[in-house]
Amino acid sequence: MDEKIGHRFMKETYYDRMPPSDQQRRVAQPPLEGERDDAGPITELPPSSSMDPNPVSFLRLVEERRSVRSYGERPLELRELAYLLWCTQGVKDVVADAATFRTVPSAGARHALDTYVVVRNVADLEPGLYWYRALRHQLAMVRGPEDPVAAATEACLGQSIVAACSVTFFWVAVPY
Repeated sequence: MDEKIGHRFMKETYYDRMPPSDQQRRVAQPPLEGERDDAGPITELPPSSSMDPNPVSFLRLVEERRSVRSYGERPLELRELAYLLWCTQGVKDVVADAATFRTVPSAGARHALDTYVVVRNVADLEPGLYWYRALRHQLAMVRGPEDPVAAATEACLGQSIVAACSVTFFWVAVPY
């Protein structure tokens, strides 16, 4: 009987088979946040504390979670977008300019993901492509396709819901 692919994957990616990590080899930490040459206008975001979501138990949250494929035309508020950005990549603390503690985990606090949003319908924010500057809790508009919503829809295999939602989040791995 042939070995199942899942078992083979686990064997071949087991830690003993992997070279030492950059952290183990004491490779310098990458910058806490990258820079972009094409960063345009900056939007200061409201602090995460400006959003006061109704507290709900974790169990209720899990039980009532549903996928929605139909969106209203009410614009997302800027404070709502700011809260979502903070929840998905927000910086809680910076330690000695060497590491960040964020709302999401990262092995060795290296945080190799950048967050981009394609904005279609957010109050007080021009539609376009934005980069989330997590350390500063800001959005920077960046150069992108002429029609970022159409490009995002195409990148998401033509799913019409991407063209209908207020914001589409993209996470991009940034090797250093």
